[in-house]
Formats: sequence, C-alpha cells, structure tokens
Amino acid sequence: MSTISVLFTENVYQEPKLVKEINSEWSVDYTERDKLDYNHGYDIVFTRLGYKIEKYNNIRIIATPTTGLNHLDIKMISNRGIDIISLRDDLAILNKVTSTAEHAWMLLMAMERKLQSAISITQENRWTRNNLELRQISQKRLGIIGFGRLGKMIAEYANAFGLNVFVNDINPAVFVGRKEKNTGIEILLSTCDYVILSASHYPGDPKILGPDLLKLMKTGCTLINISRGELVDENALLNLLQTRKINAGLDVLNNDSTWPPNKTIKNNKLLDYAKTNDNLIITPHIGGYSTEAIIQTRLHLLKKVENSIKKWD
Repeated sequence: MSTISVLFTENVYQEPKLVKEINSEWSVDYTERDKLDYNHGYDIVFTRLGYKIEKYNNIRIIATPTTGLNHLDIKMISNRGIDIISLRDDLAILNKVTSTAEHAWMLLMAMERKLQSAISITQENRWTRNNLELRQISQKRLGIIGFGRLGKMIAEYANAFGLNVFVNDINPAVFVGRKEKNTGIEILLSTCDYVILSASHYPGDPKILGPDLLKLMKTGCTLINISRGELVDENALLNLLQTRKINAGLDVLNNDSTWPPNKTIKNNKLLDYAKTNDNLIITPHIGGYSTEAIIQTRLHLLKKVENSIKKWD
C-alpha cells in the first residue's frame, strides 16, 4: 500500500497524547484554514464543525468527532463513495462523555438563578439582590424530549435534584428497563416547568418544535436546547421570548455547525435579543467541548480510522 496522506483540521491532534497514536507511516498535514478549497492528494480528512470541504479529489475517508452530520454534504460524499467515520452510536465511548448533559444542566441552573444578571451586578461593584427573581427547581416538572444517551444522563441529574421527570421519545426501545414512561409531547410541553431538548438530529429531519407545539409551552417555562438548532423554529421561539411567555438557554442555533471558528455572526435575531434580555442565554455550541471529551473522542476516532484502513485493498 502506498503512503497514506492525512489532513488534520484540529490543532488538538498535535497534543502529545494524540501524536503518539497517529500512525507514523502516514504523511500528515495540519491546517488552520476553514475550508479545503484547493487541489490535494489527501486520502483521509479529519474534519470538524465549521470546516468546509469544497475539493474532494480522491478522499476515501472523512472522519468527524461528532454524532451529528449536518456540517457535512452527505449527498456529495455519498455520491463519491467516500466513507464517513463519526461517533454516532458509539456508546462505548459516548457514555464516558458527560459534558453535554452537564452543560444542559448548567444552562438550566443559570437561567433559574439568573446567573448572568447576578454576575453583572458584582462586576459593577454592586451588592444587591433587588429585582432578581430567582427560583429553586426541586419538586418542579422537567420534560425531556429525546431519551437516548443524553436524555438518560439528564434524567439522573433531575432525580438527584428532586424534580419530577417526564419523557418523550418516538422510539419505544429507549424505555426498556426504565421506570420512565412515554409522555405525549403536547402534554409534556403544556405542563412542564422546564423542557430540555436532547434528541438526535439527522440531515433532513423535520423540526421537533415548530410554531404550533411551541405555543403549547407552559407560561414561565424554560426551554434548554443542547441538541441541534435545526430542531426548533427560531422565529416562533423568538416571538415567545419577546412576549416573555418563556425563557430559554441555547447551546445551538440553526446551521451553527457550518460556521467557521471565530466567525462574526451578523443579523441573527436570537443573538441580538440575548444581548439585552435576561430570559435568553446562548453559548457557542460547547456542550460536548471539554478537555477530557476532546482527547477521548479523538483517540477513539483515530482507532476507528485505523481499523477501516485495514479493509483497503
């Protein structure tokens, strides 16, 4: 077999823990560019969120350290016969990655304790609790939409905090061996004090929370989304936020998986609204981004690619 040419699009692959696991027989390049738009001879590209592949040449494998694939041109990749290697359904490694579920819980707590407003007060050298409407979450009702790996982790956190948990999922298999029962999404939205969206997303999937379902949300409810922005109708969400009917904590926005790092986002109504309103906080898709998770998932991805190469002629 001729020398395999590999492109890494993340600097983390230059960390010692990862460097020693990279096949020494590979011809390796690293890039800080946001897209592959030039002719090249790469056999394998280790891509990332926000990286755009425009020139495919003779790529045989695209490896992505994600479960979602909406940052990839699936149709183009499929037509060219390129293999996609991702973390989707790799529960052995994903069950060790708790940071996304932890981030969902952080967003929920930050909203209910008005953390952003409280920090702003002390940054102004003031010491006051006036006008902070803070709430405790115990004994409240939490709805979880999507009861896979993340949904189950979140349910455990909720139980520890003394919440009443209600779950909705279209797959009956996720309830096998669990005490939770499947609750209709309309009932969940209209009765729960908090709703966390943790459903999987596949390219082309319809929105889970469109205008009609969002209108059902209980007044004062807090919506947390650590799934994908594409699953929520953002215009309908913004309308509910503007009328102060609900609150929201978002780690994802529509199409954000395609945005290059450090991109200045212009004319995004949710980002603009969050600047001056305390019923919405947004973080830049960092749920699965932790030192431990990054190393674990990239090591796992390297091993999967190595195993795939063994099948080449």
